[in-house]
Amino acid sequence: MPERSAIMIALFVTSIIAAHASSTSTALKVCRPAIARKAEGEIAEISVSRSYEAGATRLVRGQVTIYVGMGPPAKGSASTHHLIRSTYDFSCSVLGKRVRSVTLSQ
Repeated sequence: MPERSAIMIALFVTSIIAAHASSTSTALKVCRPAIARKAEGEIAEISVSRSYEAGATRLVRGQVTIYVGMGPPAKGSASTHHLIRSTYDFSCSVLGKRVRSVTLSQ
C-alpha cells in the first residue's frame, strides 16, 4: 500500500498548487483595473513574480508594462499617436474582492 499513500500525497500537493494558482489569478483579475488607473495607461503585459497570503489578505507582486498615451490635444491642434512604453514593478493587496492598495515603482 505504499503506492497508494504516495498517490494520495501527490493529489494533495496538486490540489494545493491549483488552489494557490486560482486565488492568484482571481486577485490579479481584481488588481488589473486598479493598476491601469494608477499608471494612467493601458496594460500591455503583466506577470506575477510572487503571491502569498497574509491573514485574509492576498498580496500579489510582479511586473507590468503599460502603454501611456500623450493625452488629448489642445483645442485647434492635431492629435498625436505616440505611445510611451513604461515598465513598473507592482504590488497589489486584495481583501476578498476589493483592492486595498496598489503601489507602482519604476
